[in-house]
Amino acid sequence: MMEFQKLYDYLSAVKKRNKVDVHTIVNTTLVANPYITKFPEDFLFGASKRENTFKSFCLNTCKFYTFNLFRVLIFMQILFCYKILYQKLKPNISKNDLIIDIYINVDGVVRDGVFADKYFSGLYPVLKEEKCNYIFVPRLIGVSFNPVRAHQQLVSFFRIINQGENLYLFEFDSFSVMNFVELIWLYCCYPFKTIRLLSKNKTTTDQLFNFHLIKDISKQSIVPFARYIFGKNLSRYSDISKIYSWSEFQVTERAFNYAIRKTSDIKINACQFLVSYPAHFNMHIQDIDEIQGSAPNRVLVNGPHYLLKRQMVDYQLGVSLRYKDIFQYQPQWNGSDIIIVGSYSVNETTHILKMASEVGNVLFKGHPLVDNKKFSDLMSKNTRVTKENIYSLFPQAALIIGGASGSLVEAISCGVSVLVIARENELVTNPMAEKGRGKMWDIAYNSIEVETKTKELLTFRNQNKSELISTADWYRNNLFVEPTKENIKQTFELR
Repeated sequence: MMEFQKLYDYLSAVKKRNKVDVHTIVNTTLVANPYITKFPEDFLFGASKRENTFKSFCLNTCKFYTFNLFRVLIFMQILFCYKILYQKLKPNISKNDLIIDIYINVDGVVRDGVFADKYFSGLYPVLKEEKCNYIFVPRLIGVSFNPVRAHQQLVSFFRIINQGENLYLFEFDSFSVMNFVELIWLYCCYPFKTIRLLSKNKTTTDQLFNFHLIKDISKQSIVPFARYIFGKNLSRYSDISKIYSWSEFQVTERAFNYAIRKTSDIKINACQFLVSYPAHFNMHIQDIDEIQGSAPNRVLVNGPHYLLKRQMVDYQLGVSLRYKDIFQYQPQWNGSDIIIVGSYSVNETTHILKMASEVGNVLFKGHPLVDNKKFSDLMSKNTRVTKENIYSLFPQAALIIGGASGSLVEAISCGVSVLVIARENELVTNPMAEKGRGKMWDIAYNSIEVETKTKELLTFRNQNKSELISTADWYRNNLFVEPTKENIKQTFELR
């Protein structure tokens, strides 16, 4: 963790010495999402990389403009379809209405034939009971890059949205010609604004930062710039007093927060109601983010373990809306099955199956959005595939094997031992706390360790039931907050 702090300190120093504007706020390297930029990993492992800056800038700038040209066209297509197909009137907003900023997966809505938000799922029955209106501020994802396919998706999507009772405030409603001109300007300027951040020092770390800063230009999207413009437009609504936002503190949230906090008194509540990871560097809001105006007014987290100590950022307990099953589940201690849980990432699931190939008889539960047929060649005769709900599997489970998945924390909170699969010499996105390591959970970096640590965890499990019970209780009580009616009302200030 000390090494992680050095990364935060380095990035904070870069932010402090540079001008604050939307281009700095959303810069890919400074945001440090480990799934997008390799700078955090190379920084922590002491890598040394150099490249011809001019050639790299030209190459990655060309990639940036090319990729985002398609995104601009898709954005225009969504805007056009919205104007033609969306039939609901703009909602009348009062100061008592709850404004909920969420992602909506267009492809998922079309597939299911209905929109049903799962992130704030436990909230809506309470709002209905309290007769509190709510309005969605959607971030649309899952639109195809194929214009024909995208058109089909959007026609079906808006037909479904029009039929539902939910109220929406889309960014396209207030999007003007001048907004479009601003969007293109912000998009065109980004590579050249990035050059300002280049370090003039000659240290290995500064050279590494410069290498990734230029390389990461191609990984930026126009989406945060569109969200920044929407934030400014939304700030003009005098009757909006607060927003509750699905927050992983990525570029979209940073741009949105920055626009609103710069131009209004609207209070932003960042809802991090999910299992977080120490290596998810972008999620952990720093004091410098508050100083520069991109932080939310309040950060609501999933459990006491996630309350970070900051001088300027207001971290508070939220409520685990998606994890009510943890508090209803009665742990069983006589299960014997070994279960492998797949990831949304096909590559990660492939790696897990290869590493655990010699464990013995196992159940494999793939990610619900990934076709299990992709892994048929990796299935041994000792592997059975299941599609049962994870909580239906816990009673018969002794050990869960997986990668970067919040399901592992759910498992240990329900009394199941856990083995995390990682790669040597790579950043470990491990969701577990240190509590119970080597006893109720552990990390394996190769197939030999998978076998030996599986045996060790199962042996400890058979001999130390009381310690397993206390460890499971600790995870449940420290990484989650029970979504009772009172806790929900307190979190969302419904009293």
